[in-house]
Amino acid sequence: MDLNDYYTLGYISKTSGTDSRLVIQADTDSADRYKKLESFMVDLHGTLTPFFVKAVRVQLPSTLVILAEDVDAGMAEQLIGKEVYVPLTFLPKLSGKKFYFHEVIGFEVIDSEKGSIGTVIGIYDRAKQAIFQVMKEKTEIMIPVVDEFISKIDRENKRIEMNLPEGLIDIYLGSSEEEDPYA
Repeated sequence: MDLNDYYTLGYISKTSGTDSRLVIQADTDSADRYKKLESFMVDLHGTLTPFFVKAVRVQLPSTLVILAEDVDAGMAEQLIGKEVYVPLTFLPKLSGKKFYFHEVIGFEVIDSEKGSIGTVIGIYDRAKQAIFQVMKEKTEIMIPVVDEFISKIDRENKRIEMNLPEGLIDIYLGSSEEEDPYA
């Protein structure tokens, strides 16, 4: 099983109840989608290990309480802090300007004014504002993930077309029209 075929749903934060239910803090705004989750994976000592779900309870906004088969109190304690992986096939397909963060890694960013900015190598999404981490040669460029900046997601050609605010890219790459400070 290849980790590239999975996405991180969240992590196991604690156990609950006498039957060792796993409390998962899910990184999602639609936890209800996981009511019918049948299984998930956890990386145990470098090996993706499957766990089969007996029951799921959703606690809004993004907490899942899962009763997994063959998980006793000892095993449940060992799972605390571990990331939970779900197959990519569990995600519904998105179209238009909507995208999953993992799917745009490797996409080229094209600005309407500056042209090619670089390639998305990661996305910081732990803060209130997600940020594309873009590399152009050896320069890292941070671009806020803002709907108004994105004009098109071209999945076929692996490109994100953007209309970035004037001066944003110049912070990282400098301006092609260097101003004369004595003018």
